[in-house]
Amino acid sequence: KKCFNQLEATVVLVRGEMTKLNRVTVGAMVTIDVHARDEVMQLVKDKVNSPEDFAWLKQLRYYWQEIGTFDRVDTLKPNVKMECKVCIVNSTLLYGFEYLGNTARLVITPLTDKCYRTLMGAFALFYGGAPEGPAGTGKTESTKDLAKALAIQCVVFNCSDSMDYQQLATFFKGLASSGLWCCFDEFNRISLEVLSVVAQQIQQISLAIKRHVEKFIFEETEIRLIPTCAINITMNPGYAGRSELPDNLKALFRPCAMMVPNYALIGEIRLYSYGYTDAKVIGSKATIALKLSSEQLSPQKHYDFGMRGLNALLVAGGNGKRSMGDKYPEDVIALRSFMDVNLPKFTSADLPLFKGIMGDLFPGVELPPSNTGEMMKVIDVVAPEKGLQACAPFCGKVIQLWETVMVRHGLMVVGIPPCGKTNVKNVLAETLARLADGGDTFMPVTQYVMNPKSITQGQLYGESDINTQEWTDGVLAIAVREAAKAHGDGRRQWVVLDGPVDAIWIENMNTVLDDNKKLCLNSGEIIKLSIVTTMLFEVRDLDYASPATVSRVGIVFLEPETALGWPPIVASWLLTLPEYIQKFHGEQINSLFNGYFEVMLECTHRVKTPFAVSDGWLCIMATRLLESLIDDQSEKYCQPTTEFPEGKEPTDDDDMGQSFMDREIIITQLFWFSMLWTCGACTDADGRLFVCDIARACIDNKKDLLKKFNFVVDFTKVDITGGGSLPQPPRKGLIHDLFIDSEDGGKWKPWTDKIQGFDVPKDAPYHTIVVPTSDTCRNQFLIRTLLERGFNILISGPTGTAKTASIQGALLNGFSADGYSTMSFAFSAQTTANQTQDVVDGKLDKRKKGTFGPPPGKKMLVFIDDLNMPFKEEYGAQPP
Repeated sequence: KKCFNQLEATVVLVRGEMTKLNRVTVGAMVTIDVHARDEVMQLVKDKVNSPEDFAWLKQLRYYWQEIGTFDRVDTLKPNVKMECKVCIVNSTLLYGFEYLGNTARLVITPLTDKCYRTLMGAFALFYGGAPEGPAGTGKTESTKDLAKALAIQCVVFNCSDSMDYQQLATFFKGLASSGLWCCFDEFNRISLEVLSVVAQQIQQISLAIKRHVEKFIFEETEIRLIPTCAINITMNPGYAGRSELPDNLKALFRPCAMMVPNYALIGEIRLYSYGYTDAKVIGSKATIALKLSSEQLSPQKHYDFGMRGLNALLVAGGNGKRSMGDKYPEDVIALRSFMDVNLPKFTSADLPLFKGIMGDLFPGVELPPSNTGEMMKVIDVVAPEKGLQACAPFCGKVIQLWETVMVRHGLMVVGIPPCGKTNVKNVLAETLARLADGGDTFMPVTQYVMNPKSITQGQLYGESDINTQEWTDGVLAIAVREAAKAHGDGRRQWVVLDGPVDAIWIENMNTVLDDNKKLCLNSGEIIKLSIVTTMLFEVRDLDYASPATVSRVGIVFLEPETALGWPPIVASWLLTLPEYIQKFHGEQINSLFNGYFEVMLECTHRVKTPFAVSDGWLCIMATRLLESLIDDQSEKYCQPTTEFPEGKEPTDDDDMGQSFMDREIIITQLFWFSMLWTCGACTDADGRLFVCDIARACIDNKKDLLKKFNFVVDFTKVDITGGGSLPQPPRKGLIHDLFIDSEDGGKWKPWTDKIQGFDVPKDAPYHTIVVPTSDTCRNQFLIRTLLERGFNILISGPTGTAKTASIQGALLNGFSADGYSTMSFAFSAQTTANQTQDVVDGKLDKRKKGTFGPPPGKKMLVFIDDLNMPFKEEYGAQPP
């Protein structure tokens, strides 16, 4: 009865207004009280009536000991001051009396109890503890929580494959002479050669404790020994990049298998500590939601429905309870929170399934309105300022990213580019800056952006010099340290890693991404993340990430094909065109894309493409080429019509510019030219013929050809409004062999017409003679057109198709030396990112610290030959 009353009074406290510190304290009290209540009920139920009964002995028990009443377990001498001994079964350790700060406590489940018993038994026999099991089962947290229960500090360190025995020896010296516990996370990531030496080092410490010595020699140094020190290791067996422990090391640790904990119990107790009265029902609903999701939804690499997924749900539920209070029933608040946390990561096919699961679990519950109305208004203003469309799917993803930032400090934005990952993040950062009110929720953002695969792992985290052992910080270490220092200046700190994730570099961040929030460097330094720091990853996919990584981060999944589509790209691009084009032809260009682009996309997806292409990417290519052609100053396809003031009549000498009718025809022709050189250019010769046939059918308004090939989409004819007629491409052959003649009303002419007379220089060596053909002519035309607008170009094709010759010809002859300087180099299998950077930097002038550029007034054109030659890494990345 006393336990029940105590607990109910505490839960009532949580619902009131409290400071953050008090809330943590009361939350920890609730967690421990619930366990005490359950155990007392079980003891009563089992009619336990003796202190020697195992049901009592297996509990974690505390006993005060008067002076001289017992022999200390570490020195074997009588106690000279009052002590508190902590017992489980027949293992006894001494309470540490160390103040560890005001922290939350772990929910004590039967699995936690089993882990405590194993670890306490190990320490009493002077062994280490080794909890092992899959990701998210509470290995590290259980070890840390036992240390809290004994009031001894536990240092968590994330092991990496680049650690050596000397760094570990330094660590062990500190442990032995301070009496702390340590927990080496992912211990089996250390290489086997190092582990066999580590076994000797740990054995030395273990023997010294068993012999009860006060000092001992360790690695040629005499150090003092405080016998309360203990070494724990945790492992994920069987994940990528893990090794098997040698037998002499296994013998020093007692293993404890950590499997799936009791989710429903954890959900119930955590929700109690957040002030829910109906915690048992809502906790079990959260558990069932995750179980059903893992069984019924599609198996995606970025889905995780484990313990950390549940934790995110419970944290969001707690936040919802705090912000909404008693305004809504508890199941309504819970439903809102569960939806907010889970929806961002689902694919469009899984969304209705998940909504169905939630509808079954919360029948008849209406979702309360989202409280993001103010934020949506600001996003609608910020997006257009950045040249983006504030369409519903995009704004929805910005909101989802914000909701994920609120419950996770590590998150990944996943999606096949181009899908707007960077833009979603930047719009959110700008929105938060506009909403900043001096509180601790909406704050401006400082971003530290880097590409983790463009540098070596040593340059990312830091490395020691092999000869001098001098430590040099890495880029990430510096960014995280800066972010940690900046806490208190009223800004959120985002460390953004934009690049592919594999099972090696990301695993070094495991302690950063879980509740420890610590970056462990090989130098032994541990950098603690501040509460305003968020680790943000922008990745294409998580094919090579281990479950340990996926479970630690919140995921926001972007689908370019289904969610955003290509129309917003065209709408944003139209706003960047010259004003006279926007004014007179914006509607025409939009109609051309809306009318024909879907057909051309389906056409591309039906033919063989040597490399993967997506709708968004093809759309961006088409808009870039069309913009380059409209602005082309050499061909002068589009010119504004000269407008005369009212009352002034133009004379014969005045330049009238281009008429609306001529310009309308040219723009339509350029649109088709762009379609052929984007949707029809990323395929082989047979594919190009098919694309040409479909393009002719669209120009001639013949829909029967589409029916013949069973096209899913249809085109809408776009008429010429100015009265002119559209010059037709020839009936047969490739339209790719033709260009649009700006001087002859936009007619299709063969590329050979552009070739002027060709004379072989008198003394030219045979291998340097390049005879211009229609191929080299059109390649150089496209290269010049796109480069003049500042767009990058990738030319792919089999060997011997004059890729290099075309580019070098264009760079030599197509650009004046006054406005451009050029540089070319080739990649080989052994080229590294550092070499590439040195080559590029070597040809540039230093403008100021950290800024390099070509000579003033010039643009630098860089030509890289054999781009795909560098050696592919095990996980598919190909730096540089």
